[in-house]
Amino acid sequence: MIFKGKDKVRKELFEGIPNDFVDPITRLPPASETQLSALLCLFHLWGKINWSKIKLYSLDNTFSGQTADHLITDSKTLCCEYPLFASTKEQISIWGQMAADILYYSREEDRVVLIENKIGSNFTSGGDDLDYGQLARQIEYLIQNSAKDKNILLLSSKQFFDKGWYLTELSNTLRYKNAKEIVGGYLVYWEEIFSSFSTA
Repeated sequence: MIFKGKDKVRKELFEGIPNDFVDPITRLPPASETQLSALLCLFHLWGKINWSKIKLYSLDNTFSGQTADHLITDSKTLCCEYPLFASTKEQISIWGQMAADILYYSREEDRVVLIENKIGSNFTSGGDDLDYGQLARQIEYLIQNSAKDKNILLLSSKQFFDKGWYLTELSNTLRYKNAKEIVGGYLVYWEEIFSSFSTA
């Protein structure tokens, strides 16, 4: 899918990043999805992200009635570029070469949240194919995970979601083969993460 105007939306998102949402070592601002994800994990570990101020949006881009602290309850566990472990040949062929942009796993080992950060790039590993696309592979990983509560979050700019970008692919993939009965799916806005960020 070609995203018309994606560069403009991406530029506006980066322009809205708080001045202190920067690499603490170099003081440089993030310039990519990976750098944004890394800083989110670091600032979460430092207690600078107030998840109770970040809404979870349903796949039709309406407020679900819940905030992100409903899913992310542990003040410690949040990992960037976490490899999706696989053991069998089938698992390796589906998700074994992938890593989650951000992965949350509760200390009680009963909830897993895979966060896919998209700010203009296309889906990889088969695109948005319902059987072999990136989201399909990630959702299959979640389905076969031992946690009882399995969730996937799409993290992007509100503007991307307002244009229907990304959310359509997630909605279609979760509806396919009734995956939504096993895996919860939500949208999260970077803009709300930035507004919840505290330097105190």
